[in-house]
Amino acid sequence: MQEKIGIIFNSGIGNALTMIPLIKQIRIKHPKARLVGWFMDRYQIKDLFESFELLDQCTEVTILNALKNFKCFKTIYIDWLSCSRTSGFYASFMAQEIITHENKKPRFFNFFYSKINTKSIQNHWHIAQINKALIQPSPQIEIKEFFIPPKKKQKQKQIAVQLSCGNNKTPYKQWPTEKWTSVIRYVLDLHYKVILLGDQNELHAAKTISSKINHQNLKNKVGRTTLPEFFDYIQQSILCIGQDSSAMHMAAVLDVPSLTIWGGSNPKRYGYARLSPKHQIISLQYPCAPCNDWLSPNTTKTSDPNLCPDFACIKTISASQVIDSLKPILDAL
Repeated sequence: MQEKIGIIFNSGIGNALTMIPLIKQIRIKHPKARLVGWFMDRYQIKDLFESFELLDQCTEVTILNALKNFKCFKTIYIDWLSCSRTSGFYASFMAQEIITHENKKPRFFNFFYSKINTKSIQNHWHIAQINKALIQPSPQIEIKEFFIPPKKKQKQKQIAVQLSCGNNKTPYKQWPTEKWTSVIRYVLDLHYKVILLGDQNELHAAKTISSKINHQNLKNKVGRTTLPEFFDYIQQSILCIGQDSSAMHMAAVLDVPSLTIWGGSNPKRYGYARLSPKHQIISLQYPCAPCNDWLSPNTTKTSDPNLCPDFACIKTISASQVIDSLKPILDAL
């Protein structure tokens, strides 16, 4: 019988995409195994991964699906951010062995008597290194490990912009809409098309910008795409501008250059500038940063990034700073 290996996806779009190097490494180590993705998300991540063809099967985590797979999997991997009591419960039901990160074992993990194998991590690692450590000790990471075989899409003189991030619930990441307006006007004046991307949580920001900029080359697709369609728009673009968001991770996977604006989260943990010069960042690196880092947050100013008294790290980045960073990137395109 063919060996079955599972991976549980139980977090956001960005973190799911940072699992790609792990998936590729599992393929190398277990070339004959059937690799199944188990999806618990609400963001259409299953649909996106089905289009990648990296996994042999993509399945929703449900009670019925779990009952059909009692102890059928040799191993199920659960990364740090996907690890919860619920994901642990399902994994222990379906797997003979669970591989996860140190200190991330819900107390009923052994409810169905699975073997628990925990892996240590280092504070300075990129999130993809942390995920890859589930199968490879002291892993290194290269930007090419994120790449997926591209579909044949015609590149356009188009720049993709994601105005918000974190479902609009992370003010320490949110760059003010009025500053976005200035940057988008600058790009349009250079005769580029601009496509606004995002989900339902970003409708207000997109509507505000569209009301202030009446231009034939500005297309508002916020809240109007599926996740695979969102991905395709990034692929068709020559540059992606955004924040610590899903679009940034998609650009890395697609080898599309990016410029991202950072506030309280950790660009060394989640960003791609450390892996490739194609991905540039703007970060003021205040002494209180990064306040948002699940592994090692800086709590000198606040223990909850959402309750920061001023969000100065993101709000004081000016439109002119972003435009100055954009100029050499656009010149190189």
